Amino acid sequence: MIHINIKLVNDIYISVFTIGNLVYTFDLERVYDVKDKEVLKLVGARIRLLRKERGLSQEALGEKGGFHFSYIGQVERGEKNISLLNLAQIAEALEVNLIQLFSYVDEKIEVTSTDNSIQEIVGMLRETTDEKLRLAKNVLKEILNVNT
Repeated sequence: MIHINIKLVNDIYISVFTIGNLVYTFDLERVYDVKDKEVLKLVGARIRLLRKERGLSQEALGEKGGFHFSYIGQVERGEKNISLLNLAQIAEALEVNLIQLFSYVDEKIEVTSTDNSIQEIVGMLRETTDEKLRLAKNVLKEILNVNT
């Protein structure tokens, strides 16, 4: 599990954490006189930066993520209130962990190879049968010497 608290702007804090391949966010404290557009612009700018780092055009990112290039432009400019599902698709198209889209503040969010391995294992377990899940659990208990 990865968990961070991020101060966005003007005393807006959000908590972002992942469990497996699920991402949760919630407000810790919010001052309502700040325009929500600022958050959209910060996320959009982060998406633009990651897209450019990968040498992708808006059109190429749109194709990889299943969006029209004009939608990508609107998201990057903070004009669209993007859903969490669409953020997940964009993160996948950029080949980054979803939580990395929120590292637009001074602190860097590092996703280790261990974090990626855990997420990969959880993804495999989610897609298997109940019988194979029980077998995997028993094998893991033996490997880790866990007695329960």
